[in-house]
Amino acid sequence: MDGRTPCTSVAWTAELESARLFLEMILHRDRLPQRVVEFQDSPPIIVYSDAEGCNFHVVLVAWDPLDPKRIHSTNGQCPLWLREHARSLSPDVRNDDNGMINVVEMAGALALLTTFPDLLRGRLVFMYQDNSTAFHCAVTGNCHDAAVRDVGARFHLAAASPGIGLWVEWVNTKAQLADAPSRIHEWKTHGGPGHEHETSFSDMITDIRPIVLPAEREWPDQLAFLDQMRGCK
Repeated sequence: MDGRTPCTSVAWTAELESARLFLEMILHRDRLPQRVVEFQDSPPIIVYSDAEGCNFHVVLVAWDPLDPKRIHSTNGQCPLWLREHARSLSPDVRNDDNGMINVVEMAGALALLTTFPDLLRGRLVFMYQDNSTAFHCAVTGNCHDAAVRDVGARFHLAAASPGIGLWVEWVNTKAQLADAPSRIHEWKTHGGPGHEHETSFSDMITDIRPIVLPAEREWPDQLAFLDQMRGCK
């Protein structure tokens, strides 16, 4: 391949072509960021994302052991346009809220990188996810569901951008720090009292900020998103 004309071999699948384009995008010499390589024993930042399937609220939590008295959090609804876009891509979510939750969970993982870049840049990061579909896509970049894959592509572009050392791990829901606030809206919508640990969680949070995701007009241009995350523009 000469890097310009897609290969037409039957052995060259759409997935391989997508992988080639991704690598070409992030490794282009004009977009490779300058990095300072530091050998240090700084502990990693711990981040969690979770979502609920009633109103599709996303909750993010970030904690830095170097600043242990501060716990950062975000609570916001996954944008309607992103959910409608997901429905247009995949029959699994078109008329199925159970399928949509996987997309919203993946959007939550992306939002960790786009909401907390100031905390994560240049650091080791441990990211915890309790949704197995989003976890698999965050690790492999692949998913049978086109809508999850679409969000996952932006997740991996963002992960390649701010110079972080990212490790994604699955966590049981009961050990998921973002689980309590994510279910507050769901429980109250159905007449419940909220999560049993709602008050305890609220007392822990010292920094609240709005959720940040790419705008609808920015979503199609992956290259511009990569440049924005890397600070090239």
